[in-house]
Amino acid sequence: MAGQFLKVSKSRAVAVSPPASRVAAFERSHLEVRMFNVGDGEAVVVTFPGKRSWIIDAGSSKNARRNEKLGGGLASYFSDETLILQGVVPSHPHIDHAGAFATVLKSRPRFGSKLWYCRSEDATWHKKDGWIPALDRTLRGLSVPVEQVVLADARRDVPTGNEARARLFAGSGEAAYTSIFVLFEFRRARILFTG
Repeated sequence: MAGQFLKVSKSRAVAVSPPASRVAAFERSHLEVRMFNVGDGEAVVVTFPGKRSWIIDAGSSKNARRNEKLGGGLASYFSDETLILQGVVPSHPHIDHAGAFATVLKSRPRFGSKLWYCRSEDATWHKKDGWIPALDRTLRGLSVPVEQVVLADARRDVPTGNEARARLFAGSGEAAYTSIFVLFEFRRARILFTG
């Protein structure tokens, strides 16, 4: 993954150009978190060594066209970076957090041996019309096995590969505000997504 390298001090950040050998070693050993500017919504891609990637939320406003555009953009990003989609986590059933997932999945990105689909248990996920049933149909139509993790008042650890794992937590509540939290652990690094 090509990127910009910065030397960060207490009061400033300066662009640097490390030697190619150091860049290559970094690319084999790091966890990358890419947050996309989507306006009203969320879209985050977490990438582990080997280009194994998870999407945490993928939605932009309540507008279907904006969500399709975001989904297409994420699909292009996965294609351009040759990423492997290993898991998706819609934090909660609001379209501005999950409305672009179906578009991403329909684009048929490269998948691992299976796709982890992790969400909270919430009555809103059982709607009979709109974008949620469309996402469910897309998941059922994938050519890769889908491992669903649906949690309420529970936690579960999901292996994500060498030296990495996802720890998922969900409480219980009313309506669409029962978020699933994801804590990624990679070596000594930890990053928490709270929806």
